[in-house]
Amino acid sequence: MRNLSVALSIGHVRTSNRVRLGAPRRRVQRQIRSAQLRAAFSRRPDRAGRPALEYGGVDGRVDPEQALVAALSSCHALTFLALAAKRRLVVDTYDDDASCTVGKNADGKSWVDHVWLRPKVTFASPVDEASLLLLHEQAHRYCFIANSVKSDVHVEPRLDA
Repeated sequence: MRNLSVALSIGHVRTSNRVRLGAPRRRVQRQIRSAQLRAAFSRRPDRAGRPALEYGGVDGRVDPEQALVAALSSCHALTFLALAAKRRLVVDTYDDDASCTVGKNADGKSWVDHVWLRPKVTFASPVDEASLLLLHEQAHRYCFIANSVKSDVHVEPRLDA
C-alpha cells in the first residue's frame, strides 16, 4: 500500500465570495473562476506527468494518483466556495491537506481505495461549526468528481483554530 499527499491552497478568494443575493448565475461562476488555485504536489515541483516511482517513473513529476487526489481536492474546494458565496460568506483562506492510499481490490488489481480531504477554511466573520460541517457535506455531495469515482472519499474538516 502506498500513501500519497497533495496540498491545495486557494488564496485571494475574498472578492469571489462577495455575491449579492439574486446575482445572475454566470456572475457567480465568473467570480469563483477568478479564485487563484494552486496545487502543490509532494516532492514534485512541476506538473509534468509520469508513472509512479515504483513503476519506473522519473522523480520530479506528478503521477496519475496524485492528479486524481488533486482533482478531488480542487473540485471539493471550488464547490465549497460556490456554496459559501451563495450564503454570502467571505472565505479568507482555504487549505487542504489531501492524501490517498493505493491498495489491491478483490481481484488483486491496484486501485486508489481511499482519499482523505482535510480542508481548513478561515472566514472573514465567524462561522459556527455546524454551518461549516454542513457546507463541507454539501460540497462533497455536489462535487461531480467525487460522484464519478468508486474510491471512498472521506472529508475530514480541520476545525482547529
